[in-house]
Amino acid sequence: SRMLAALGMGMDAGSGLDQPLTNNQIAVKGLYKNWSLEDREVLQRGGAMVAKFTRNIGYVIAFGLTTYTGDSGRLYRVRSEGSVAIHIFRNINFEIEKKYKGKWVTTDVHEGIRDLIMGMLRQYEIEGRITSNPADPRTYPAFKSINVTINAGLVQWSAQIYIGGEIDWIQ
Repeated sequence: SRMLAALGMGMDAGSGLDQPLTNNQIAVKGLYKNWSLEDREVLQRGGAMVAKFTRNIGYVIAFGLTTYTGDSGRLYRVRSEGSVAIHIFRNINFEIEKKYKGKWVTTDVHEGIRDLIMGMLRQYEIEGRITSNPADPRTYPAFKSINVTINAGLVQWSAQIYIGGEIDWIQ
């Protein structure tokens, strides 16, 4: 419901960057409908946030989603994971701009941008915002494949980053 989404976003506004909404208690008694698991899955695929009743806790957000339905991937659909990704990319872009905008393109600048990105990603790994996959850290490190291109004054960069994500289901 729209009211649940508004309550959830209010919680989001007061929480930390990578604090999941999933399984957080929420006061929705008058708004709640006892959805079946199948109904919840349909609603969630459509970008709707739903609540569920959990014994000994009360009503909780079943899954902290955004309304993004552009693809089937989790990154921008799960609020906490998307927030971390957006934060990382914006901060790296800000630091590149702050340090290098207006500089003449040289090999040193190209390498400097790559080193800056690598340093920031290492810091995010230390902070726990990105993490290697515990099951296979060699294949899935916290980050890899940092590419920087500079063409006609335009800096473009990319990297493969592993955002661990939140636990959203336990059987």
